Parts: sequence; structure tokens; C-alpha cells
Amino acid sequence: FHHIHADVDLAFSAAQEAIAFSQKHGFVQWLGDALFVRGWCLVQHGQISEGIKDIKYVIDELKIRIGSELAMTHYYWALADAYQKKGDLMRSLDYLNTAVKFRNRSGRFWLANVYESMGNVQQQLGEYEEKVVNSYKKAIRVAKEQKARLFELRATNSWAELHLDRGRPEAAAELLEPLVTWFTEGHETADLRRAHALLARAKQQLT
Repeated sequence: FHHIHADVDLAFSAAQEAIAFSQKHGFVQWLGDALFVRGWCLVQHGQISEGIKDIKYVIDELKIRIGSELAMTHYYWALADAYQKKGDLMRSLDYLNTAVKFRNRSGRFWLANVYESMGNVQQQLGEYEEKVVNSYKKAIRVAKEQKARLFELRATNSWAELHLDRGRPEAAAELLEPLVTWFTEGHETADLRRAHALLARAKQQLT
């Protein structure tokens, strides 16, 4: 839950507790999930190499060893996110493409975030705007299919920010306003705080 909402500190604390519990009772699957969350948290805290180590351990040792491909789309997305933060954009894109390949075997959960990250990396690589926007549109379409409003907002934020960076505040506001007003709670979460900040930036540019 904390990981989905990008609440890094609470997610890290919960992961540490889950790791200790799983190791004590021999819960291999739970241990893998907890190590993955800890790895993601370490990356967000700037300890990228340590985070990559945890995430790769889950993929290379636990998941492959026990023959499960469950959540592999999610795991490869996190690995891609780590390498993006490290500045290795091509490797990040490679892992995102791998995440997409697992979508039919490990479930489509988190696929919207994969496409959103793909758009972000493509933008950093200087790809044509049409290609970047296509990735954001894929992310939004998948999120809508899953009725995953938070993931829809996440991709919409990135697309709106692209509009703002290109001097199109009206287009950004048109994307953001319907989603921001839809949420009646959770406005303290990272994604909604970002949405409010982007919307305020758009309105400031329009005045």
C-alpha cells in the first residue's frame, strides 16, 4: 500500500518488518516481496546501487529459483526506474521493454506505470514528442481499463508537465482539472501534490 502511494518512509519501515518476519518463518515468497520494496525504497533515498542489489536478488534468485513470474512486470519496472535515476537511460529503456514482455505472464498490474516511465525515459533521450506522448496515452488507456485512477493521474501528470515545458498551459490544465477534482481524499499523497503543483503552474502561466 505505502509503496503504491510512493510513501517511501512508511514503505521502508514496513518492508524491514516483513523481511525479519519472513526470514524467521521461512516465507520465501513474502521475503522476495519485502526485499523488492526495500530495494525500491533505497533507490528513492539515493542509495541506488544497494537498491538495485535487492531488486536483482529478487528477480535472479528468488523468483527464478522458485519458478514464479508473478509481478515480474513490476520488478523490471523498478529496476528500470533505478537505472533511470542512475543516468543509464538505455539500460532503463531495455528493462522497461522487458517489463512489457512479461505483461501477459505476470499480470497487467503496474503496466500503466511501465508505459509512463517509458515516456519519461524517451523524453530524456530526446525522442520525438509524438513517441513520448504515445507512451503516456498507453499508460492512461491501461489505467482506465483497470479503473486505476492513481496510475491514470501519474501518467497524466507527466503528460501535463510536458505540455507546460513546451509552453502549453491550457492543454496541461485541461488534462489535470478533471482528475484532480475527481479525488475527494488522498490530497497529501505524492501524486496528488504533484498534480496540484502542476495545475497551479498552468494557471499561473495562463494569467
